Amino acid sequence: MRDGEKIMALCDTEEEYAQLMTEFLRKKKELPWKIHTYTSVQELMKEEREGLELLVISESAYCDRVLELEAPRIVLLSESGVMRWENVCYVDK
Repeated sequence: MRDGEKIMALCDTEEEYAQLMTEFLRKKKELPWKIHTYTSVQELMKEEREGLELLVISESAYCDRVLELEAPRIVLLSESGVMRWENVCYVDK
């Protein structure tokens, strides 16, 4: 863990959505996580190795490779309305 920080990674290939969601979340004072934002899975995989407690990722970016991060919690931003993966929490994007 980086200096005891709890990390939430937000990954969405839609840059504007990722930026606006990050701004919205950072205004929430009660969030226990530091937010790291990514617009590509490659960048996410390269940067996030320690302290990741929550991964919020768009359905279009989600792939089995992100399971290598071993995030204790994954929230998928549903774009299609179809729940294709088990053991993942879905929220509408």
